[in-house]
Amino acid sequence: MRNGSRVPRLSAALRSGSAGVVALVERIAFWTAVAFPTVYVGVVPFADRIPAFDAVVVALLCLNVVALVVGHSYERG
Repeated sequence: MRNGSRVPRLSAALRSGSAGVVALVERIAFWTAVAFPTVYVGVVPFADRIPAFDAVVVALLCLNVVALVVGHSYERG
C-alpha cells in the first residue's frame, strides 16, 4: 500500500497550505481595515463630482466592515 502513505502527507500539506492562505487573507483584510478610513478622506473633496456620492460612501463603509470582520482574528506574529 504505497499510495496509502502519501495520502496523509498530502492531506497535511494541503491543510498547512490552506492555513497559510487563510493567514494571508486575514493579514491583508486587517491592514486594509486599518488603512481604509484614509480613503474616505480622499473621497470627500470629490463629493460634488461623484454623481452617486452617497452610494459610494455606503459601499466604502460596507467594504470596510467586511475587511474588519475578515481580519479581526489576525494576530501579528
